[in-house]
Amino acid sequence: MIELSRTLSPPATPEKPTPAPGMLTAKEYLTAADGVLMEGGDRPDFLQEVKSAIPIGKGEARCHYISYKVICMGIVGVINGGLADEGDFLLLSGLYRGVFGSGLNPQQAAVSARQSIKNITLQAAEGADASGLLPEATSLLINLNSSIANLRAGDQSWNASIQYQYDPPHWWYAESSRVYWDETGEKKQVPFFLPRPKPRRLLPEHTGTDPASISGSFGRLSARHRYLHCEG
Repeated sequence: MIELSRTLSPPATPEKPTPAPGMLTAKEYLTAADGVLMEGGDRPDFLQEVKSAIPIGKGEARCHYISYKVICMGIVGVINGGLADEGDFLLLSGLYRGVFGSGLNPQQAAVSARQSIKNITLQAAEGADASGLLPEATSLLINLNSSIANLRAGDQSWNASIQYQYDPPHWWYAESSRVYWDETGEKKQVPFFLPRPKPRRLLPEHTGTDPASISGSFGRLSARHRYLHCEG
């Protein structure tokens, strides 16, 4: 009698299928298919330098002023636009300034982001398509997401409720002669009494959904950020 255990080969380990172009895999923050860069389904965690610089307590979150969603849409819109018209790549610098500020930012994420912008521009000039630019675009997204200048510790529930809207450091209210502020926009702070200030016209909110136009709004968002921080 033949012993089957000596003649049958062990079952082969099934090969992991290669994902189709554009299909999301683990930790894919951006993806590319058919020559187009697209948002991925995952979101990068904050870099360790952010966690060290901005500790948070119970009920708090690290809150973006300019949201991750807008940053991601900005990168996608600018790069896709740049592949059609290389002049659009200049908007990456505006995106950088909107998140890191207009001065020389020494944060390591800022240094890496500046290098990614240079690499994207050079690689595109050498003929790289969306797939070829994907690694540098992903690196840029990770570093812009971790800009300490664009983050603060704030209320976790409020941060989730406004989704990708701009979130200033303080929301100010004027009702008759009463002026008060709240970091969440929910009027939680005990009001203090001051003469009602003369209203200042804020820069217009961005209301469009086109990624390219959103990326073009970073200069205005940066100016709004400085205004709300009383910078200049």
